[in-house]
Amino acid sequence: MNPNNNKNHPNRNQNDPNNFDDPYAASLIGAPSTLPFPLEVFPKLVQDYIHECSTSLNLIPDFMGMGTLSAVASLIGNSYRIQIKQGWTERPLLWLAIVGYSGIRKTPSLSAAISPLQKMDKGLYAQFCQAWQDYKQQINDGDTSITKPTPKQLLVTDATIEALIPILKNNPNGLLYFKDELMAWINDLTRYNRGSAEQQWLSIYSSQAIRLNRKNEEDNYRVDHPFANVLGGLQPDILPSLFENDRGINGFTSRIAFAYPEPIQRKVAKGNMSRKTQADYELFLERFTGIEKRESNGQIEPITLTFSQAAQERFYEWDETFINQKINDNTLPESIKSALSKMEALMPRLALVLQFMENVSLSIREPQTVSLEATNNAIKLTDYFYNHLQKVLRKVTPMKLAAEQRELLLLKSFCFDILSGLSKEMVVQRLLEQGYSNSEISRVLSIAKSTITYWTKK
Repeated sequence: MNPNNNKNHPNRNQNDPNNFDDPYAASLIGAPSTLPFPLEVFPKLVQDYIHECSTSLNLIPDFMGMGTLSAVASLIGNSYRIQIKQGWTERPLLWLAIVGYSGIRKTPSLSAAISPLQKMDKGLYAQFCQAWQDYKQQINDGDTSITKPTPKQLLVTDATIEALIPILKNNPNGLLYFKDELMAWINDLTRYNRGSAEQQWLSIYSSQAIRLNRKNEEDNYRVDHPFANVLGGLQPDILPSLFENDRGINGFTSRIAFAYPEPIQRKVAKGNMSRKTQADYELFLERFTGIEKRESNGQIEPITLTFSQAAQERFYEWDETFINQKINDNTLPESIKSALSKMEALMPRLALVLQFMENVSLSIREPQTVSLEATNNAIKLTDYFYNHLQKVLRKVTPMKLAAEQRELLLLKSFCFDILSGLSKEMVVQRLLEQGYSNSEISRVLSIAKSTITYWTKK
């Protein structure tokens, strides 16, 4: 039985100030501690690497587990997909976010997990630089028949959607979009054309074609099957920002799987990382570059795997008991139901990744089916993500309501002063004196921040 099932948390009294007018949100306030990351779903060599990083470098197992999942899924990329049933397939595309305050070693944990990927990406860049020098030399020598080299990469750390689309065109197997602070990714969504970039990213998650249209024909791109995994960190206090601009309603936030572990007591780490353990992990990830890929006319033709018969039956059982029963529960808020609908697709994606990890760790050929064991392990991971989503909502709900109450007070104060005959400039100055920020005033009153700054200097 899932320990976080809603029936284990009886609704609080409607007069309870912590009710938040949402019985499920209220029940989350008393929810149990979060589940630990199920490292047992990984091959032993991966478990050993994460364990040694944890004990010798004080890294966080949950965060390293997320990084490993993301690295492996990105290396598989568009090459493989899993068919759940006729007409329904999923690729190993994952948007993963780790949550924790500054100083708990979020970035070092992720970096340790994806370091082999970073090393391989550096090698690809060096190859491109050499190829580009050779290309320029041959052009200078009068050879116009040579083809311009195409940059290949496995990682992107800073790119708007306009810059990302040509990169995806040049890398049909896909890549990993890695951000130390994921809010930079969220902020990029509204940097230029509000809503457009967000819709493009939603298309990427669903493997729908995306386009970049420019006046110059050479700058027009279409990517039929874009693949970009996302990985990065978030500070707990900015979690409510993820749900702004209807992202909690349109399903954008629901596509993100969270790791929000309980604080771990740091200890003096006297031991050193085993070189063999580290080398085994690096070799493990490097082997994924050698998996079979079917490429035609610059496009990847994905190889389709299916569930084994036992795994297929397990999926149907899980889908009914874990997904459908919860979605049909009228007491659950729409944000939870939206996340559950995305987890229905997330679990098969995880199963595909875990099956590959098992096969590659044993140096055996690519899998033909996804086993019952990989499916059960994927269910463990999905339970973990559902559990940690609840912790995210426990953090977001009261903060979001507190912000809404603060905005309401701001608006009431503004209206009162305006009706009292004060000018808009004077009212804004008074709001600043009351402790409201430029951003709050700008957002609530729809006044440009530059205008507010100008008024305060008059």
